[in-house]
Amino acid sequence: MEASGLITTKRDPRDGRQRIIAPTAKARELQKAVRAYIDNQQKAMERQFDHRDLAAFDRVLAYFTTLNSDDPSQAGKESRS
Repeated sequence: MEASGLITTKRDPRDGRQRIIAPTAKARELQKAVRAYIDNQQKAMERQFDHRDLAAFDRVLAYFTTLNSDDPSQAGKESRS
């Protein structure tokens, strides 16, 4: 990330073993663009589907995520809202 210009690092003046990592202006601009993209995608989903469809999608996605996690035995044990 540092080579990409997204973060800067410097030694902590209080503890030379530690590094202080900070986002650059480039990273903050990228974050804004990504946030805008995600917001636009969310709005598009909400225009296309009603709250019941989105709730069903959330349940399916949660199940799929759990099924493919390190502990697939937990799949289907989520609370059904």
